[in-house]
Amino acid sequence: MSNYLRRNEPALVKDAAWRDGLYSLFKVLRQKIKDKKDTIWAFVLKNVFKPLLLRERFDILVGNPPWLSYRYVERGAYQEFLKAEITGHYGLLKGRPELLTHMELGTLFFVRATDLYLREGGQIGFVLPKSVFVADQHHAFRQGNPAA
Repeated sequence: MSNYLRRNEPALVKDAAWRDGLYSLFKVLRQKIKDKKDTIWAFVLKNVFKPLLLRERFDILVGNPPWLSYRYVERGAYQEFLKAEITGHYGLLKGRPELLTHMELGTLFFVRATDLYLREGGQIGFVLPKSVFVADQHHAFRQGNPAA
């Protein structure tokens, strides 16, 4: 990965924060793979940064995000990250913080994928659970402008 970054993304190699962050991530993922704790890590290690390194965004995004409610996330640090994204950055609850535990993470995945990867005027289609279309915690998402 180091050689790839030097050749294709020299600015990232020069940026200490990016370089240190990537090194830390790869170190943890390498250990997970070595310890055979989870077979998904090899896939993540090989593919997670490819979209981030792309210069262009996509015309069409299609996906089947994880169907998991916020309340089932067990790691506290990850819960805090998700909470900040849901209530702060993307404003998916619009003044209804009491609904956070019921929030379907697929909606966050949808808006974040749109934000990071979808070209202006592009189209997105995701498989989402029924609750996204009827439940109160997804009202802002259904309105189409949750962060507004």
